Amino acid sequence: MVLQTPRDVVRELKSNPGQEYDIRPARGYPTRAYALKSGSLVIWKFDAWRAQTGFVELTEVELGQGPYLVQRVPEVAK
Repeated sequence: MVLQTPRDVVRELKSNPGQEYDIRPARGYPTRAYALKSGSLVIWKFDAWRAQTGFVELTEVELGQGPYLVQRVPEVAK
């Protein structure tokens, strides 16, 4: 799905806690994120240096410039 603003991305993440999403902005680095049931967001930002994990507010600074291609990450069979 294509979402236009960081607020739309956050709404989608929080509607499915625990589901991981790949987020690819029009300009910027790809990100993987999910929401905890508490409402906190966890991201892995894949930039030129290293992956970053943490609890953050998603903004254009974190995500890059939209629109954003947002895709669910399929669960791997165990």
